[in-house]
Amino acid sequence: MNSPGNGKVLVTDADSRRSLAVVRSLGRRGLYVVAGHYRSSALAFSSKYCRERFTYPHPKKAPDAFLSNILSRLRTGSYDCFLPMGDETMKIAARHQSAIAEFTRLTVPSTAAVEIALDKGNTIRFAEAHGFPCPRTFFIEELGTIGLLKSQIPYPAVIKPKSESGAEGVVFVDGPDDLLSLYLRVHRRFPFPLIQEAIPPASPKFGVQCLFNGQGRLRAAYVQRFLRQYPMKGGPGSCFETVRRPDILDQGVRLLELLDWRGVAQVEFMEDIRDGRLKLLEINPRFWDSLQTIIQAGVDFPDLLYRIAVEGDAEPRLDYKSGEVCRSVLPGDILHLVGSGGRSLFDPSFRRMRGPHLGHSIWDKGDIRPIFGFVRVALEGLLRRETRDSIFHRL
Repeated sequence: MNSPGNGKVLVTDADSRRSLAVVRSLGRRGLYVVAGHYRSSALAFSSKYCRERFTYPHPKKAPDAFLSNILSRLRTGSYDCFLPMGDETMKIAARHQSAIAEFTRLTVPSTAAVEIALDKGNTIRFAEAHGFPCPRTFFIEELGTIGLLKSQIPYPAVIKPKSESGAEGVVFVDGPDDLLSLYLRVHRRFPFPLIQEAIPPASPKFGVQCLFNGQGRLRAAYVQRFLRQYPMKGGPGSCFETVRRPDILDQGVRLLELLDWRGVAQVEFMEDIRDGRLKLLEINPRFWDSLQTIIQAGVDFPDLLYRIAVEGDAEPRLDYKSGEVCRSVLPGDILHLVGSGGRSLFDPSFRRMRGPHLGHSIWDKGDIRPIFGFVRVALEGLLRRETRDSIFHRL
């Protein structure tokens, strides 16, 4: 392996904003960053800090082939560190930590922790068992029980897949007459989704982002508020602000400590306007797409994770600048504007692109090519039905 601080890093899932943030962060500190994805076009491939790019088999459709490809590359590439960046790649890395560790270093959660985080049903059960408030949730094991539950479910309700990220497959139900037909519609693609009470969309949404070392000790954490998202009722964020909320921070850290967490994770909550209580939404067991927000706020999470993996540990960085705003104009804020019919109260203004305490997840004047890379990837994606359905939130 290469010596710490002057080596190579392998990053997966190069199509995401989080991967772009990692590639830029580690590339700027002089590391040789290699990024991979299962398609030949990906957002982070366009960054000047991406020194090499490669394609691998689809980690969900062909996990064994993906693992074989990654192990072969690690075996021959002399990498300092391996950073899985997606749900599926993290799942594979957690299950095969020992095999990967023969060739490089990594800091990832246990298989048990990842499986609890990636299955929303498991997440809710675990959280409720440890006293964390959650939206009222109905677990469906037989389709015949849905009719019996119609009168028990509080409306509006939301049907959501147990193991998918983002807003794909999420459907809102206004009343009992539509429950069965909408449930079956989701069930055809995502078997036995959950049914939950829908927290009012005006309720503030927060994320607690944490980094633990290899011994499960907290090394960095912060809270961000979702200022905008798409779809409007609930989905991936497009504008974020770092905030000081020690009460929310403690909840997220405590939940992850109960899971004996290693590496990075994001815990999402909503502060229910009906009773003022925090309600757990989900755990994301990897870096988050708003990663650039905390880098902008003074804490370089990718650098800290690299140090933990390669050097064994890093000094705690629990202080950060609040009031730092980071936007994802393409495509999130544009879709939010369209989805609101232009009526959304934009704060910061949609037209405000520059200024103190305002940054962007893709645009960077020192690394502008990802903007053009995004346009290319977006145009290619729009030719695929699965991408169109995901963007426009259709089943």
